[in-house]
Amino acid sequence: MEIIKNIKKLLFETEDPENPEPVNEPEDGYQRDFQTEENIQNLDAIIVVVKPKSFKDTVKICKQIKKGRAVMLSLEDMVPKDKQRLVDFISGVVMARDGLIAKVYNNVYVCAAKNIGIIDEPFEE
Repeated sequence: MEIIKNIKKLLFETEDPENPEPVNEPEDGYQRDFQTEENIQNLDAIIVVVKPKSFKDTVKICKQIKKGRAVMLSLEDMVPKDKQRLVDFISGVVMARDGLIAKVYNNVYVCAAKNIGIIDEPFEE
């Protein structure tokens, strides 16, 4: 009986009643449980979500593209001049790697390696 209680406690109780930790939920309601570099080693495809603040972040983005990963860029935190420079530079890197870059929404781009496709039309059922 004690084992069942312990299993229920592990599965359903997320905080210690004696030392409750504050719940840190995102403001927009979306889940933020992203994988880390350590636990993605056995995955076939990886999408890296990046919100660069300045043009200096371009190097980090290029390293991910060179690894053959898809990169989703959210440029909403950048000034317009740097946004255009970053998109132009990243486009060159993506094209040099035989990939493609697609604008998904205002200030949101997807950069994909040559083995990852991007379809801009709904699937037929």
